[in-house]
Amino acid sequence: MNTKLKEPTDWIVTTYNKSDKILKSWLIQDRTEHEAENESASEVNKKGVDDWTMMPIEDAVSFYVDKHGVKDTHPDFKRLRVYLPHIQRALSGYVLVKKFKRWIPITPIFEGFDQRDEIISHYIAKTYCGLTEAELKS
Repeated sequence: MNTKLKEPTDWIVTTYNKSDKILKSWLIQDRTEHEAENESASEVNKKGVDDWTMMPIEDAVSFYVDKHGVKDTHPDFKRLRVYLPHIQRALSGYVLVKKFKRWIPITPIFEGFDQRDEIISHYIAKTYCGLTEAELKS
């Protein structure tokens, strides 16, 4: 039975070396699973790449939110919202994602923040908070 996703979606692809260190991560947008695999083939077959993963970005977002998101009811963030009720983003490297009711880190504020985390966090900030690339870099 073929279980590949046939509907176009966005994918995150990550390559690793033999020590499981991330070599490169990138986003492939609006492709079926088969198309995304074909598109990533040249990169994942490069010398020095020992393993690779590809998953729908929304799955990666869920894992990221579960692992790094801080509940909106956390005392530190709740206190800030009282004083700054209009705030929705850019609070010491976090954005408030209302869909998840969580503050999500979008800058390297935790140990181990890597290229893959940056791609996922920027995807969240753009998709769910409407931030632009320029706003993320400022």
